[in-house]
Amino acid sequence: MPLSPAEMIDKYIKLRNKVAEIKTKHVEELTPYNNVMLSLEAELMRHLHATKLDSVNGPAGTAYRQHNTSVTVDDWTRTLSYIIENEHWDLLEARVAKSAALEILEETKKPIPGVKINQLEVLRVRAG
Repeated sequence: MPLSPAEMIDKYIKLRNKVAEIKTKHVEELTPYNNVMLSLEAELMRHLHATKLDSVNGPAGTAYRQHNTSVTVDDWTRTLSYIIENEHWDLLEARVAKSAALEILEETKKPIPGVKINQLEVLRVRAG
């Protein structure tokens, strides 16, 4: 026998509430594990910096530093004016090209107007 719309709505809401309850429970269960992992990452990063190493390994795997870079435009009008005035057409994509922005920054030692460059060092751990 098919469910009526009212029964389906009731069932849907009960299932949605159960899913939310399970998600909350899992977040709570995972919190202590995630906290210990963050502490281990911080200690491994401190070790890598103190020893001036890029990676360290053991029988279980390797921890290594990796630099992630993002290039975003804060003020498109200023950036586009810079591109046109300096004929840096290689910067144009649907976004500012990260590699071209880094090259120009390296060459000129000056920021590109309206562009924010964010470099973040992160720790990665992979199984052996």
